[in-house]
Amino acid sequence: MSGRLDLVDLRRRRLRIRDAIGNDVQLDEVADLDAAGPLVGRQVTATGEAVLGSRGQVTTLVGARIEQFVMPDWEAPQVPEISGLQQAQHDVSGVDGIDEEEVAAFLDLIGR
Repeated sequence: MSGRLDLVDLRRRRLRIRDAIGNDVQLDEVADLDAAGPLVGRQVTATGEAVLGSRGQVTTLVGARIEQFVMPDWEAPQVPEISGLQQAQHDVSGVDGIDEEEVAAFLDLIGR
């Protein structure tokens, strides 16, 4: 689980993560609380044993390990050049048997 780390209760070894869409997940029995402390207010990733709520959502991670979130280093995909490739030509002449007056009448009928 990744999100912003919030401080909840250090005596009970509990923290909380709020993800990007506003869901809160309780972190109970945090494994290395001293290392997690400086990460409060930052984006982190937590792993642990998930406890599910009544709707199947993760509500708690037990024994959570917390580390600073690191954005992956993505490279743009490379598209090979294909020699002799021409852009497709699309027929924009309309539908056979339908003229401009019929199109206008249809558009009037539907309120456009």
